[in-house]
Amino acid sequence: MYESWNNSFRSLVGCSHPSIWKTIDNLRKDQNNLQVAILRDSRGQPPRKRGHCSTTELQQKLHNLCSSITDGHKSMEDTMRGLGHTALGRSE
Repeated sequence: MYESWNNSFRSLVGCSHPSIWKTIDNLRKDQNNLQVAILRDSRGQPPRKRGHCSTTELQQKLHNLCSSITDGHKSMEDTMRGLGHTALGRSE
């Protein structure tokens, strides 16, 4: 538990040995972030998940490939080739 807080605080501060004033400012920022998270939770808003852009793009490409074969726009061979290129990260 403490390790994750330390890592997030270190990320917030941005340096290894901050001055006392920078530490105080960053503790205030951390407190504000926590208050916002508590408020969102009390409203029933789930925390935002950070998705990797590449994962989102990959899901969209796979969805498009599945739709194209279902709609009859591509043959099975073309779709399989597209899946291979998508899985390997190459563009068609």
